[in-house]
Amino acid sequence: MIKGVWRHWRYGDISCFTTDNVTHWFGSFMDLSRPLVDAGQLGRETASGSGSEVRHTSRTLSPGGKNDSACSEIAGDGLWQDGPMEVTTLAARPDLLPQIHALAEVWPEFMRQDGTGELYYPALPSWSEFVLAAIHDGRVIARAVSLPFAFGSEHGRSELPDDGWDAVIRWGHLDRIDERQTNCVAALEIAIDHDHRGKGLSARMVSALRDNSRRLGYRELVAPVRPSEKHLEPETPMSEYAGRTRDDGLPHDRWLRVHVRAGAEIVKVCPTSMTIVGTPAEWSRWTGLSFATTGPQVVPFALVPAHVDVEHDYVVYVEPNVWVRHDCR
Repeated sequence: MIKGVWRHWRYGDISCFTTDNVTHWFGSFMDLSRPLVDAGQLGRETASGSGSEVRHTSRTLSPGGKNDSACSEIAGDGLWQDGPMEVTTLAARPDLLPQIHALAEVWPEFMRQDGTGELYYPALPSWSEFVLAAIHDGRVIARAVSLPFAFGSEHGRSELPDDGWDAVIRWGHLDRIDERQTNCVAALEIAIDHDHRGKGLSARMVSALRDNSRRLGYRELVAPVRPSEKHLEPETPMSEYAGRTRDDGLPHDRWLRVHVRAGAEIVKVCPTSMTIVGTPAEWSRWTGLSFATTGPQVVPFALVPAHVDVEHDYVVYVEPNVWVRHDCR
């Protein structure tokens, strides 16, 4: 049963909440002739022919409830137009766990070899309220995963760490073991099925992560962002790349642009965010390349060159990311 229908004025999307506390999205209905509104400025009208109340707003939150999911404004380079879609939590739908895990396949094989991830992904049910899945035609087409952690000088964590992704997973893991009170959420990844990329899902999932964090009582969402087009310029320093903007002032990189459009602040580069180590033979197996010469080596889809040391039989890849911060209030 439908509890309410929401029209997202800023981007024209239609969604509704049903009695099972799942957000259903019904695609884009853009009307650029109508004015845009700022968050908090609300208007109301009746849906044509349905008698349903439609709320025009740039921000929409779900009703209260333990396992409700929340999504809001759409701010991407594309808009979802493939029919109804649901975004829900793993807590609400534990049966989705195998499909959520299966989306790891969208990443290059070498990206799945960061050992720190073993502290998080095998324990996804422990973070179930912070794991989101987008469902279309009965199939999970995107996942957005996050974890809470304690942040602040009282915890010896006064700044976001330079070893971003790896460090925040360790922090969250230790906080869970120690049962420490947490006050911030870190978004770790958004993975989208190959067939559904370029349709506005990335922005949709960013909004879902932000609103889910708010639902759970957190005021801040941070993310060590992996810029999506940086792999095309592996020799460019991340500080230079992340600071590059378009004529309209938005970031040059598409993924950073999604976050900034959604209201995020770019904080800083985290230069040693992920560290992936293996032998030349292992890296050959992961990438199909030969690692037979000592020195830097460009790897497809890597953001910077990997370092090869043939004499000592290892290859190490240290990936820089970019910290961004979202206000969830």
